[in-house]
Amino acid sequence: AVKRPMIEAPFGEVAPTAAGESGEASPSATSAKAGAAEEPSKSTTNENVSIFGKNAAGEFTSLSKDGISHIFETFDRDGDGKWSLGDWDSFQVALGEPAFSAEGNDLETLCDMLGAEQRSGKTDCEALVKYYGAMFEENANCLAENLSALKLVGPDGKSLVPSKPKSGTSKIRESSGRGARSGSDALAMGDKIEARAGGGPKFYPGMISAVRGGDKYDIAYDDGDKEQEVKRLRIKRPGEKQKREIPVGTHVEARFGGGKQYFEGTIMKDNGDGTFEIKYNDGDVEKAVKRPMIEAPFEAAAAAAGGAGDSARVDASPKPAAFGAVASESNLNKARFSVGDKVKGRYGGGPDFFNGKITAVRAGPNGPLYDIRYGDGDSEKDVNQFRVMQPGLKQKRALQVGERVEARFDAAKGGQKWFDGTVIKENEDGTFDVRYDDGDIEKYVPRNCIFGNWH
Repeated sequence: AVKRPMIEAPFGEVAPTAAGESGEASPSATSAKAGAAEEPSKSTTNENVSIFGKNAAGEFTSLSKDGISHIFETFDRDGDGKWSLGDWDSFQVALGEPAFSAEGNDLETLCDMLGAEQRSGKTDCEALVKYYGAMFEENANCLAENLSALKLVGPDGKSLVPSKPKSGTSKIRESSGRGARSGSDALAMGDKIEARAGGGPKFYPGMISAVRGGDKYDIAYDDGDKEQEVKRLRIKRPGEKQKREIPVGTHVEARFGGGKQYFEGTIMKDNGDGTFEIKYNDGDVEKAVKRPMIEAPFEAAAAAAGGAGDSARVDASPKPAAFGAVASESNLNKARFSVGDKVKGRYGGGPDFFNGKITAVRAGPNGPLYDIRYGDGDSEKDVNQFRVMQPGLKQKRALQVGERVEARFDAAKGGQKWFDGTVIKENEDGTFDVRYDDGDIEKYVPRNCIFGNWH
């Protein structure tokens, strides 16, 4: 039994005074009404504030909630209905603000600041609602300004731009747990498709053979090859094309530096000249990427009229070895490790080795591949031979022409990514020329930027 004076509830109108009960307004009430008539409240001085603002009870209007949800869907890159720290960073950067992580904050810190909850390293839309609740204390027009900056409102500055289904951004996964998304861009077993085999630039015809979690699919190509866990961005239905315009916040793959290798990232800005600014998942930013260098979600040919279809040509010829060659049993015979062997692995292809154990061995197109369970519980599949070593072994100094290696591309300019390739020349200064599997050739690669065989 809580006494009424101990409770704070929403406020109502001032109780009528004796004068009010007799039908006469008190002088103070009259002057207050007069003042309101002469000076409009802050919520009506800017029309957008009342539209994308709060009501008299201090709650977000229904359109404000729709606007916040619209922003949330735009930056929900993997379409699971939750934001990771990377999604929060993309949201901030798109607004011209420093990324949360760039200021040394993690998701736990952000949630503490907002009074929000996180689950499995992600937050739901309620955290963004609380974010704007805090922002309103400083700027009552912040939501309207943000929606305008992100081009999520129409020319009138009032109506929201209609949502369009985007791969990995605007559809929350179904509760079936299979990872398939609702909506027209979800694929099913037996669907005829065309896919960029091995992540290369060309499309090859095939059929969906399995639906995986995480918006990935297994593909049986028409030439007999098979590929597992292919990302949705690399698959299109026959007749679909790339659209010319890509909204800010769209998850894409792009050919960094105009090369042949695709990397995942997020559209941060449409430059208006046919190029786009992209922030890659590894943190690199490229300011002016031409539209043909970008693979975005596809749409039906009729809807994509005038789109950038040049990058989506289908090639019916056999795929090159680097893009999904049939695994050779002879490669499996070259395996140096067996299931149960204790090894050190370069997790994620980085430079550092971590203790682990081999859990599976399989044949790959260019040598044996290993599955590893690391000492901290993490697992990794299809790790190539250059990323696995037996404790105590070292890299040999000499490399032979024709030897398969993994090299750090463009290391002289700070490159941090490792790519498979073949040594094609040993130079007199101790460096090597490497031809990468995507066809690029790099000369004078230092020995300490190459992983070859171990001894």
